Amino acid sequence: MISHRYVLRQAECIVDGLGLRADDVLYCPYPMFHMESAIMTVAPALVLRAVADIGERFSVSRYWDEVRALQATVFDFMGATLTMLWKQPPSALDRSHRARLGWGVPMPEWAPQFEQRFGCRLVELYGSTEMGAIIFTPPDAPRRQGSCGKPSGPRKVQRQDADGFAVPPGTPGELVVRATEPSVLTDGYWAMPEATVAAFRNQWFHTGDILKAHADGWLYFIGRRKDMVRRRGENISAAEVEMVIESHPEILECAVFGMLSAMTEEEVMVCAVRRAGSQLSESALAGWCQTRMARFMVPRYVQFLPVLPKTPTAKVEKFRLQQQGFAAAWDREAPRQPHGAPPCAMSPSKPRGWSASSR
Repeated sequence: MISHRYVLRQAECIVDGLGLRADDVLYCPYPMFHMESAIMTVAPALVLRAVADIGERFSVSRYWDEVRALQATVFDFMGATLTMLWKQPPSALDRSHRARLGWGVPMPEWAPQFEQRFGCRLVELYGSTEMGAIIFTPPDAPRRQGSCGKPSGPRKVQRQDADGFAVPPGTPGELVVRATEPSVLTDGYWAMPEATVAAFRNQWFHTGDILKAHADGWLYFIGRRKDMVRRRGENISAAEVEMVIESHPEILECAVFGMLSAMTEEEVMVCAVRRAGSQLSESALAGWCQTRMARFMVPRYVQFLPVLPKTPTAKVEKFRLQQQGFAAAWDREAPRQPHGAPPCAMSPSKPRGWSASSR
């Protein structure tokens, strides 16, 4: 449940946090029922008396043509959309547009190369529908790799351990948020009083996201509490593994999640989409991962798919991938497994509960 004041104050926070201007043209290709379009594009444009352009849907092949046609100066991205744009073949028209700023999550390691190629700045922020965007990369500060920025606006933030106690800088903890003004957070979940009380326990809104902080206040997203894989005593951030795998030149996008195992808590599985024409094998991808991440993070199961199931806002529906199990996946621990053969003799496990990230 979101009030009119929430929308207005969030629009003002977006304008300040991103340094938007009255002469900006704000472009968003996502549905109007989503916060990204209605509250973070249309509302700021109304506050500024600027222009908002809403695309019919996200299209990799038509994206920059639409940006050019609409004379957009600001665009947003989420999920794998930035990766898909980056992995399109270079074009002489890559810099032929007016866009000066792109904002969204997640921010990949190759962001500086994207900025150089397309001639615009990328900034990261953090938020959710329940609280709006509350952390921004300061417009006048250099980007810090892995950081979503610093808290901004009429809200107080804290990071807490599982018992609700604040944790010091450098220690990962769940981000919790408290309003310092009326009606700048959600008023609750419609007809779900128990869920509302649980989310706002101890008078803090619990995001379910794990972040760590530096002493100077910059925050770093680690992962969703429910999007962590627990493998042999280690907590693994699915987002961290995904970022490494998506940096592979032949991978277009991927989804990492945990599958219950009879031998341990969970095993790491990745479903990935290869670029057109790629002959990358599952074993080659696993070997590539072994040279770039901690040993316990390397996926045991690898499966290539033509596409990943997504919501209308381009977020991967991991629960659908978990429901299919791992019987058809390549198994890194299977002995003498021929390429392309059914790799796993075990039955698919029941999928672990998963909820979409609020980032």
